Amino acid sequence: MHHASIRTADIHRAIAFYETLGFSVKERFTTGYTLACWLEGLGGAAGVDSSAPAPGSPR
Repeated sequence: MHHASIRTADIHRAIAFYETLGFSVKERFTTGYTLACWLEGLGGAAGVDSSAPAPGSPR
């Protein structure tokens, strides 16, 4: 697996959580109103964003 994409309601809390697991932020960026970052660690990568879920989708 190349990477996982993770949606969160609180990106700052998510970053802190993944840093405790050994990940580090490689890049922070925005796309429209969405805050996002690229994390690397433990031999893999994760993209984390704070975009709101689509209506009717599970959180």
